[in-house]
Amino acid sequence: MSNYTVTTDFAAKDSLPSGNTGKIIKGSDFSTEFNNLATVSAEKANLASPTFTGTVVIPTATITTANVIGNVDMPDDAKVLLGTGDDLKLYHNGSHSFIEDSGTGALKLLTSALQVKNPADDEFMIKGTPDGSVDLYYNNGKKLETTDTGAKVTGTFVASSKIGVGVDAPEKPLHIFSAATDVVARIESGDVTAGLELIDQTSTAQFKVAAGLLTIGTDTDGDVADSNISLRVDTVEKMNVADDLIVIKEVTRINDDKGLSFGNTSDLTITHVTGTNVNKVQNNNNRALLFNGVSFIFQNQNADEKLIEMTANGAVDLYHNNAKKLETTATGATITGVTTTDTLVVEKAANGILSEFKIGSVVAGAVRATVGGSVGDITLGSGVVGLRYLNAASGAPANISPYSVNDGSAQDDSIDLGSSAARFDDIYATNGTINTSDANEKQSIEELTEAETRVAVACKGLIRKFKWNSAVEKKGVNGARYHFGVIAQDLQAAFAVEGLDAGDYGLFISSTWIDDNGVEQTRLGVRYTELLAFIIGGLV
Repeated sequence: MSNYTVTTDFAAKDSLPSGNTGKIIKGSDFSTEFNNLATVSAEKANLASPTFTGTVVIPTATITTANVIGNVDMPDDAKVLLGTGDDLKLYHNGSHSFIEDSGTGALKLLTSALQVKNPADDEFMIKGTPDGSVDLYYNNGKKLETTDTGAKVTGTFVASSKIGVGVDAPEKPLHIFSAATDVVARIESGDVTAGLELIDQTSTAQFKVAAGLLTIGTDTDGDVADSNISLRVDTVEKMNVADDLIVIKEVTRINDDKGLSFGNTSDLTITHVTGTNVNKVQNNNNRALLFNGVSFIFQNQNADEKLIEMTANGAVDLYHNNAKKLETTATGATITGVTTTDTLVVEKAANGILSEFKIGSVVAGAVRATVGGSVGDITLGSGVVGLRYLNAASGAPANISPYSVNDGSAQDDSIDLGSSAARFDDIYATNGTINTSDANEKQSIEELTEAETRVAVACKGLIRKFKWNSAVEKKGVNGARYHFGVIAQDLQAAFAVEGLDAGDYGLFISSTWIDDNGVEQTRLGVRYTELLAFIIGGLV
């Protein structure tokens, strides 16, 4: 199929001079051009539904619908592209043929019967039947066929790793599991002389069932076990455990309340007692019952919960509900959890720490006991911070004083009762607090300055009544009671008016700390004993 080619250049004749014979258009010129048009028109296809014969070469084209009668020849690496995004490609690269599915969704083969065969169409590789089996072949011989209950293998089945029956993750080369209370596996032979053999690395049977005979141990002659264990049935021995041990010839069962007896006079018996439905180990000779071993573990019936565990040269552990609660140590015993007793008695030969309380390996607190003469006392606390509960002795009254738990030393003038962040509410006492006022323990003793006196006079007018916020929150505005005192901020301001810093005086307190949320907090306070003395000093 060729394109139209112009033979006569009519436009060129227009540029020729008048009288030139070349300007004459002959009838033969028209005939030539019409013949060219006729030839091309005959070779061209119709635009609508064209029909081609012979070999058609299409470099690049978009074809909506085509009916091909005969072969479509495409060179290597030329592809049939299907789908808007070329999702499916069919091609041959010179070495292999490809069906490439790179789009979304599945590659579906919809067929009434699937057959994958060799190029000669005389050998099956895969065969699939709807509502039936899928078959895999080897050299045209069926080797695997799916069935309505699973699959059937013809010939030898070889697994390179493990085979699981009834289990998703087999732990052994052959792992069979069944949750049903029935036979797990059955191996059956149609020949009475055939059977089952389990062999070791020497290819010698270690477990053999054949012709009604069960043999455990090495069997080299096919009849009599040559090793130290042999189990038989019918006329042959039923169990043999070495020549120098007990040989049991019959099935042995120990009935209820009969048990096992050891020793010439039944010194030790093991029995199941039906009356109480317990298993009983009885030592009858009034001597020790010895358990010799590196370790012992007593467990529950299912062997998944420890009761007692004992280790030679180590601990004896007692459990509750499989959790260790008591463990002996080189220095005593460690108890985990709550210990309940009517009276807990802790004895120690000399004064010192009776018990420690730990979180992990860190000591959080302790109890120290001290005995002087016939009077004893204890100190409770943590480190050097503790309270010693002293009984009255040698004319001294009973008291509670700050002492160190670590060494029992008095912690004079070093421990506060409460803090700005953790305050006591009310303190009930017969008498007020006694504040040390010994001149021997003071220095810089001076009279009030004029500025300090003016502040003292001003403080007299700072007395206010108020209600605590915490009381209002608990009791409401009407339920909360009024209190009297000064406002620490007013006291601080009174000092500032006279150019003084309230923080230089012990009657004013400002404490700052970080709370549990990591936020800095500040609280102001007043020592009223000093404030009252200060105000009185300003009245003179």
